Amino acid sequence: MCTYKRFRKQTSIKNERLSMNLLTKLFVFVKWRIF
Repeated sequence: MCTYKRFRKQTSIKNERLSMNLLTKLFVFVKWRIF
């Protein structure tokens, strides 16, 4: 159970980083489109 929780936490952190990365890319893309 403990390892399962830890695994879940790691995956959530990974997902958060991935989403943040996507958001940053999107932001940069939009920025370049505007300017």
